[in-house]
Amino acid sequence: MKNKLCVCLLLIILSCLFISCSNNAAQNNTATDIMQTAPLSQGTFSVSTLRSNCMLIVNGKDITNGNYVWIDKEQTALPFTAIMEALGSRVTWLNQTTAIIIFRNKSYILNTSDCTLVETGGKTNFLSAPPGGIRYYKMEGNEFILDYCTMAGAFQLMKAEVEIKIDYDDNIITINGD
Repeated sequence: MKNKLCVCLLLIILSCLFISCSNNAAQNNTATDIMQTAPLSQGTFSVSTLRSNCMLIVNGKDITNGNYVWIDKEQTALPFTAIMEALGSRVTWLNQTTAIIIFRNKSYILNTSDCTLVETGGKTNFLSAPPGGIRYYKMEGNEFILDYCTMAGAFQLMKAEVEIKIDYDDNIITINGD
């Protein structure tokens, strides 16, 4: 009986170690794959050689030129502040990491160093990672780049009627909203 208990305990410990190592390897591979296929990674840093691989149309206007936009099978990178401006927002940078965004008559504070967008006087971070997900973000010059899921979630939390369509065949991202 004691031997069976020891064997069971040993199997549980080995299983936990195996699962932990597998998860770490999967996370590392995913991060490596993302860096190789789309130059967007969790965290903030600046890279001046990024090139878009698709078009970005916001409310019928092509805003691709001068902005970084990326799509592939695994992720999408979108220029958050450029999209907000194209949707009619006023974006004012206070310093390298903080901007005030006026959107639909509400004021939001964007902090790019910790990836937060909070309504002035509020506490909810509209750029929270989706449940069970990871958010990807970075700074490129004066542009804050976000992944599709984080941006779509932000629009939902802001109660904004914004539709994001991704055409993987033609490499076009279309965003329409108020």
